[in-house]
Amino acid sequence: MSRTCASIAVLAAALASVALHGAAWAQASSTSLADSAAGDDGPVALDIPAQPLAAALKLFSQRSNLSVMAQSSLLDQRTSTAVHGVLTPRDALLRLLDGTGLEARFPSSRAVAIVPSPAASSGPNPAGAPLSFEIAESAIDGIHHGGADYGPYVASMQAALIGALCRSPLTRPGAYRLAVQLRVGPAGDVSAFRVGGSTGDASRDAAVGRAIRSLAFDAPPAGMPQPVTILLRPAQGNVVPGCTSQGGG
Repeated sequence: MSRTCASIAVLAAALASVALHGAAWAQASSTSLADSAAGDDGPVALDIPAQPLAAALKLFSQRSNLSVMAQSSLLDQRTSTAVHGVLTPRDALLRLLDGTGLEARFPSSRAVAIVPSPAASSGPNPAGAPLSFEIAESAIDGIHHGGADYGPYVASMQAALIGALCRSPLTRPGAYRLAVQLRVGPAGDVSAFRVGGSTGDASRDAAVGRAIRSLAFDAPPAGMPQPVTILLRPAQGNVVPGCTSQGGG
């Protein structure tokens, strides 16, 4: 399996994010995987001592080649459990997150989202609490890469994608989950993309694909890690701020 040296991943629409390392890239393909099947790749050798959770997840991502996404405030003041041995990514995450009040969900075969456990009722951001829409750029692996700051460009990509989806009632984000990996060509066109899984509606899936293909960005900064992964999750009340004011419907 080929691997990217680095990539940028952001969690958009309903959650802010940290994003860690890159994932394998499949050009212009779509994958639908049950959560039970994701995260069950072959075992990997891990030696991750107990440490601040954000740092532990970054090490896990580098070893497993999975993109790891989480709201930055979820990781603050949390400490991982030590993980040592040869384990599947799923089993390793179960150990690493033990006692944190968080759990792992797999929106695609190469990405994992860290979210509050349904049973968690306390902590920095308990389940059901209002969530920030701001990206913590300092926590996104790849945003600051090789001395360059790609944060403003990535934020513009995120805004353009959400804006394109907001133009149609069918694709308006807020009520569905979507994981997208984008490669941007030298002229700012979408040269390739991958959608992980389905939104739950075949017509909407097709419309989302058309919206992605229509995107046009400014030329990307030289050396920016790619692909850029954006994960949209359901928003509180199924409403993304500012979205209903865009486009028809």
